[in-house]
Amino acid sequence: MRPDAMVLSAYLDGEAPERFVPEIETAIERDPDVRATYERLLALRSRLDVDLPFDVAESSRRSWNALMREAPGPKHGIWRRRVAVPLPLLAAAAAVVVVLIGALLWSALPQPEGPTPQFARGSDIDLTFRVDGTDMERVLQWLVDKNMLGEVNIQLPEQRFQIVGEPVFVRPAQYEGGQLR
Repeated sequence: MRPDAMVLSAYLDGEAPERFVPEIETAIERDPDVRATYERLLALRSRLDVDLPFDVAESSRRSWNALMREAPGPKHGIWRRRVAVPLPLLAAAAAVVVVLIGALLWSALPQPEGPTPQFARGSDIDLTFRVDGTDMERVLQWLVDKNMLGEVNIQLPEQRFQIVGEPVFVRPAQYEGGQLR
């Protein structure tokens, strides 16, 4: 194991787990790079352990008092209160209001009569057409043109089919044009 600077710092602070301490000490003794890093951390620690010329608690108390003197006091009345609202939140709220007003105005305007008759609005209509196979495309196109195409069920004529013989697998063959079929 080759400890890095973080592990060595934890070792110096007494925070390294006991089971790793022998390995860390062995690495410090045997590895010159680890030893150099350890000695730099020791030198840094000795420079930081110097007694401070001032009382930290007193300095903290003075700083707190200075902050409290400059902090704005409570304002009386509801109209003098300031609330910080992020600009994206304000823009999103304005966009929602605009969309809601637009939707309300659009729904209040009279809708023009479309190609759908009045009796067909809002309800399903079940119509049955009997057409030849050649006319089916024209009927479907007419329904699309009138914007009336929804669900289309096509009922094929009833016929009975019989399977005669056994199915046979056929290999693909090469025909004219180079395509396999």
